[in-house]
Amino acid sequence: MKKSLLLLLFLLAILLIGCTPNVHTSSNDITTISVEITEPHTTEAPEILETDETITEGTTLYETSAEVSTETPTEPPTEPPTEPPTETPTETPTETPTEPPSNTNERDLYYSELVNQAIAENRKVVYLTFDDGSSTLTPSVLNILDEYGVHATFFVVGAHSLGDENAQTMYNEIINRGHSLGIHSFTHNRADIYASLEAFSEDCNKMYDYVIKLTGYTPFLWRFPGGSATMYADHRMQTEYIPYVESKGLTYYDWNVSSGDGSRDACSTDIYNNVINGVMKRNVSVVLLHDGSGHEDTINALPDILDTLINELNCLVVPITESTTPVQSYKN
Repeated sequence: MKKSLLLLLFLLAILLIGCTPNVHTSSNDITTISVEITEPHTTEAPEILETDETITEGTTLYETSAEVSTETPTEPPTEPPTEPPTETPTETPTETPTEPPSNTNERDLYYSELVNQAIAENRKVVYLTFDDGSSTLTPSVLNILDEYGVHATFFVVGAHSLGDENAQTMYNEIINRGHSLGIHSFTHNRADIYASLEAFSEDCNKMYDYVIKLTGYTPFLWRFPGGSATMYADHRMQTEYIPYVESKGLTYYDWNVSSGDGSRDACSTDIYNNVINGVMKRNVSVVLLHDGSGHEDTINALPDILDTLINELNCLVVPITESTTPVQSYKN
């Protein structure tokens, strides 16, 4: 009994110190106890992962620092939203129009400024004028002027048109294309027109009213048949006919360069030379041309005339307007 108690105590002691006993018994009832001491089981610490790369999902990250910050993260201060700066609108500079305005006063001012600028730059100013139309040649003149981008002045004769309908079409076409429309009498019969003031006023009024009726446009330009120096009028030009024209609000214009196309013997070369030589002699030229029937040579010469005036002589080619200084032969 005493041996059994000692054995029990011995086993308890071994268990407390972690030893594993081996118990053997013999026939002599002697118990042999051998003790095998094994190393306690230890668990290796996991390897620390050191990396600067972003850890993808499913990867365990071990901190290298044992200290963990317990501070509450603070949000960056929020600034009140700022409104975008308000831009001050800038005025668009006014550009000089490339096409003349249709309004009479604005159109007059437009050409007046062009002429003044050209004179200041020592450029020659040329006013091309066409008498005795409209006719079948007038559309060709208009098309040539369009090709060169210039405008002219047409002094029309009512009786020379191909009927009222054709006159209405041509007169409005002249105006709508930006040219100036003046009147040159209704019949152009100088012997009858200058026979008396009554005959003169009748013809003048008939043409004046004719233009208004066909176009709604009130003319302000007048050219005397044969010019103000015509021998048909004598002294009555100054005492009767000019005052009458001016009483109707008309300003009469003569010319200071003649193309010579009034002569049936003039060819296109003669017409070209007459115009260019005449323009070369003066700073401001009012050129007499004709677009009436039978003036095909004028049409043939016109492209060369315009090419030389514009591209070689650098002339300003413009229509007559209310601000144009008149060339008046009788008073000169």
